[in-house]
Amino acid sequence: MNALDIDNTQLISFLEEIWKIYQVDFREYGKAHLKRRIRNRMTIAKYKTFQILKEDVLTNKIAFEGLFKDFSINVTELFRDPEFYHQLHQILLAEKQTKDINIWVTACASGEEAFSVLMMLEHFGMGYQKIIATDFNPYIIDFASKGRIDSSKKKEYEKNLSKTDFDINLADYFDDFGSYMELKPEYLSKIEFVTHNLLENFEHNHFDLILCRNVLIYFEKNLQNKVINLLSKSLVPNGLFCLGSKESLRFMEAYSIYYTVDQTHKIYQKKEY
Repeated sequence: MNALDIDNTQLISFLEEIWKIYQVDFREYGKAHLKRRIRNRMTIAKYKTFQILKEDVLTNKIAFEGLFKDFSINVTELFRDPEFYHQLHQILLAEKQTKDINIWVTACASGEEAFSVLMMLEHFGMGYQKIIATDFNPYIIDFASKGRIDSSKKKEYEKNLSKTDFDINLADYFDDFGSYMELKPEYLSKIEFVTHNLLENFEHNHFDLILCRNVLIYFEKNLQNKVINLLSKSLVPNGLFCLGSKESLRFMEAYSIYYTVDQTHKIYQKKEY
């Protein structure tokens, strides 16, 4: 057996111990995803075997925090899937909102998705109340709250923007500090960053738009249903629910309470009843 190999029995036992000791629950995350992240941590921290990593993580909180950060899903970018934003804008226009909308960006990671939504709404003068962006990782929420993006990603993000046909200029929203860009204070103040676990009820509710994109793919089916059911409770009738391109409500418990507005871009609308 390769030193980096981990069987399911070992993994399940490890996740149970993490839950008992740290009250952090990864038990229904996708096993393949967790194994990849553990192997990554073993390589970075130079653990020779999974058993050595396990013993260190379960007895050393600093080691646990290192693995916790690895388990977190921090893949994001500004205007990821540009066509989605183009379509979301068209749908919001067609809705002809009569009030400022409430928005929840879940699993926001370093904040780029929340920044993207804000820029779209601001650019088109669409009324909204404060955007709430959440993630269960307090370290990444702390970073996201600073509103920073790495300047090395500027060309990639400008390319994404060009595909939206929005004609948005990054310089209108971000100050350039050389190695990084920072969302201008007047815009950053309109996003509230909160540490929140998707498996728990959220103190805020009555959202008109919820984005939970590219998160469910890391969860097993039971956990997917739990998350969708909880989020659905926070969405108002006729509210929009958005998933990632590889995700779908079609085989979820909550599917019957939604209309499919755009199957390609996974945008759904909650029924009134």
